[in-house]
Amino acid sequence: MKTMLRFTAALVLSAAISPALPMTNTAITSNATGLYAINDNGHVAYREVVGGDFQVFLFKDGASTQITNNASIGGAGGNSFIDYLAINNSDQIVWTQYDYSATPLQVHLFLYSNGAIKKIDTLMGASSNYCITPQINNNGAVVWRQYNTDNGINNGSEIFLYDGAPVRLTSDANKDEDPRINDNGHVVWTGDRRALDDWDTRVFLYDGGGTSVAAYSSGSSSYAPQIDQDNSIVFIRLVSGAASLIHTKNGLETVIDTGTGFNVNYGFVANNGRVAYNNKNNKIILFNGTDTQTISTSATPNRYPSLNTLGHVAWVEADAGDIGGRVMFYNGVSDTPVCSYTACSAPIINGADEIVWQDNSTLYITRTGATSVVFNSKIPVRTKTGPAKVLVMSGAHVPSGDLFDLRGRRIFSGRNPVHLGVLVRR
Repeated sequence: MKTMLRFTAALVLSAAISPALPMTNTAITSNATGLYAINDNGHVAYREVVGGDFQVFLFKDGASTQITNNASIGGAGGNSFIDYLAINNSDQIVWTQYDYSATPLQVHLFLYSNGAIKKIDTLMGASSNYCITPQINNNGAVVWRQYNTDNGINNGSEIFLYDGAPVRLTSDANKDEDPRINDNGHVVWTGDRRALDDWDTRVFLYDGGGTSVAAYSSGSSSYAPQIDQDNSIVFIRLVSGAASLIHTKNGLETVIDTGTGFNVNYGFVANNGRVAYNNKNNKIILFNGTDTQTISTSATPNRYPSLNTLGHVAWVEADAGDIGGRVMFYNGVSDTPVCSYTACSAPIINGADEIVWQDNSTLYITRTGATSVVFNSKIPVRTKTGPAKVLVMSGAHVPSGDLFDLRGRRIFSGRNPVHLGVLVRR
């Protein structure tokens, strides 16, 4: 038996559609310090200074909760200095924090999960240990780069994985950095073989069972890798000073943009088979897996793109004097300003088309008005007449006809528009 039900707000939604509701900006805090992250539920982790000390906060359901309770040691923020921060869809938060009370100085990695805070790193040596650039996936696994002052940052920096316990993925005298992890638990990073007097950097892949070289070309540097949920990898290759953006999967490389067009200075982001990046004319380019298109329309510089699973992008568009900037949002059809030209910082967009960004010291979340949708036949629901499973939920016409769940998996493809409703099967 099949039944058509009305859509209820209790369901979390996401889809590739144009905004249908007014765009709203909500101030989260007026004491932001430039470090923030957002998950697909619209929950924001951020750093704030309270009484001279850095603290981690979580914004959800319209209110902020202080997660840490740090106290200074030695002044100037002392023991409370927090650097690097990430959040997943279960509201697990990771961050690095200085411990000036330790001799020598240590920079530890902390995980907030289910209301508790736990230090998850392990020391590499007797000297100062530094944990940097942590990443967390939606299963709670964390990767980071760690080094100690016995060897220095450029020699002997290693990659660690925490999935219930810290595991050292590398153990050599080389420079390993830029770790990324996907929800499959696969990890990529870049590293050289300087211990063997080989300075060419490679992209390495840990697939849960072992480590292999995912990208390497003699006489070049392959670095800054990002790994997608389908285990494909996007990275930068530098040859004779020219940087190219490259996609690779199963050993097959595709050049997205060459060194004549790609702007390495403002980075790129890969998500769900797509890539958003800057070209050398300071335009925002979107690669859809096959072709590239320019999605920014301003003649002024456009920088710092953020890309979600729907192929929607947020970035900063500079004003005419390239002094201030405003956040822009691309909904798959056109770009729209989120705010006026001020001092907007790099935005982050989530899978529900919500954007977090900072203007001076005020942190905002923008709800773009795009009605979101989830398509997942395995979601259990309950109706007045008993349990059921969701087949399709929709909140608006989907121009492309391609529907995705929150992990970016395509679960429906067609040319007919989908309209409001929930189809369930008992």
